[in-house]
Amino acid sequence: SDLEDGDFAAASASYQAILDSDPNHAEARGAVRQLAFLMRATAHESDAVTAADAAPDDIELALAAADVQILSQDVRGAFDRLVALIRRTSGDERTLVRTRLIELFELFDPADPDVIAGRRNLANALY
Repeated sequence: SDLEDGDFAAASASYQAILDSDPNHAEARGAVRQLAFLMRATAHESDAVTAADAAPDDIELALAAADVQILSQDVRGAFDRLVALIRRTSGDERTLVRTRLIELFELFDPADPDVIAGRRNLANALY
């Protein structure tokens, strides 16, 4: 399959074709979302977390680190990193981080305990 070959772009195009013909196709929509994440996340440097920890206010590094953390199954750590950044930012920067965090939530089941906690922490950070 395209996925086993690591060809995320080809797999994504196949799912996008399904989605184009049936916009309500939940499985295809989820797959396109997952593949877009994988393409972005696997392109980051492997030391993204270390780099972000060394420069806590660098938004691009934080976003990269969160992707890498999710790839390595540290979902709670990724969400906590971005929530902490939301607490320290404002305006366009805050909007950028919040938008990315919500996209990351959507990679998981809404009932996932990490997602529930992440959404609650996000709400607390915003208000």
